[in-house]
Amino acid sequence: SKIDEFLESDAEELLIERCNGYIRRLAHQEVRQRWPTKIRLESRLEGSSQNLMVYKMGTKEEEEKKEKERREKEQQEMREAVGLSALLRKIADSGKPVVGHNMLLDLCHIIHQFFGPLPESYREFKSLVHGLFPKLIDTKVLSSMAPFKDLIPSSILNHMLETVNKAPFSIPEVVAVDKRSYSTTEEVYHEAGFDAYVTGLCFISMANYLGAQQINKLDTVLPDSPLLNRYLNKLLIVRLKDFPYIDLVGEDPKPSRDHVYHVTFPKTWKMSNISQVFTPY
Repeated sequence: SKIDEFLESDAEELLIERCNGYIRRLAHQEVRQRWPTKIRLESRLEGSSQNLMVYKMGTKEEEEKKEKERREKEQQEMREAVGLSALLRKIADSGKPVVGHNMLLDLCHIIHQFFGPLPESYREFKSLVHGLFPKLIDTKVLSSMAPFKDLIPSSILNHMLETVNKAPFSIPEVVAVDKRSYSTTEEVYHEAGFDAYVTGLCFISMANYLGAQQINKLDTVLPDSPLLNRYLNKLLIVRLKDFPYIDLVGEDPKPSRDHVYHVTFPKTWKMSNISQVFTPY
């Protein structure tokens, strides 16, 4: 048989290709009966083909060493396969502030892909997001609140960078790492890394502005500073013009709806008929 020939050869391993479940079962049974101390089998999936690898067994110590190395290799492959998931879990477990720009959909995508399905309930959603990331700062919301709303005319990311790069703001000096850093002189907006870099610059600039306005001026405001507490855990909902943000830890703002009317009218009416009704007002 192939295995007898393999045992007499100098080869260290033998590949038996395209083995279905039935053949693999028979092979394991045959090896246990005929070569229990000489042969070891392992299944290996290559593409869509399931193969069997045949190995010669060594001493007990050698086999224990091989088994340890095999498990370590599997664990390393598992760590690499879930690398980003593990990183995001560490960020969540750290409880450190997470800064983003217009970050609601990004958070939804991250949670759905790496933590679990999004809940149907709005309250459960807010609780889930806050439980995973207890300190969120959205620079788009930050720029729309006092004292920044009168100083930053546009919350579009590239416009915001232009604003905070001038007085009364200032952006920090960045020491670049060769071939691993971004620069504001080379604009590549909508590339995730560059947008994150610019978001960080804008956040630092606005945070330090808050420090400069204190009676005892602060040159640097760290992300966990109490000065930032009022801006925490507020996320922008795009296209809701009169709804400034959702509050993950409190009641959402309640904009006035006094100017909103619910109108019923005959099917034959046109917009001109409705306009005529409201003309006196």
